[in-house]
Amino acid sequence: STGKSLVLEDDLLHQTYFIALSKRSGSLQVIEPRGAHRLTLTLAAIGLEPVVIGGRSVTATHYSLGNGLGRRDFWVDAAGRVLRVETSQGLKAIREELPR
Repeated sequence: STGKSLVLEDDLLHQTYFIALSKRSGSLQVIEPRGAHRLTLTLAAIGLEPVVIGGRSVTATHYSLGNGLGRRDFWVDAAGRVLRVETSQGLKAIREELPR
């Protein structure tokens, strides 16, 4: 359905920004171009958690996107900025400082 589909590559963590834009839970149709896969993944808001960015603790909403085969967790602050991303494959990205 409209607004519930996205293109996502496992190793391109910056694409998490587009998941964060939706800020809604539920099923998403995900197309992975490199592997020519179409998956149904579930996006869930886990809750508020502190994330340390540049020595400062920032409150962020923890989201999880995945299915039984893999998972991507990410934390988004109140301004909609992705602060941290981790995948079940072991990839991790954390901002070094908050944007101005």
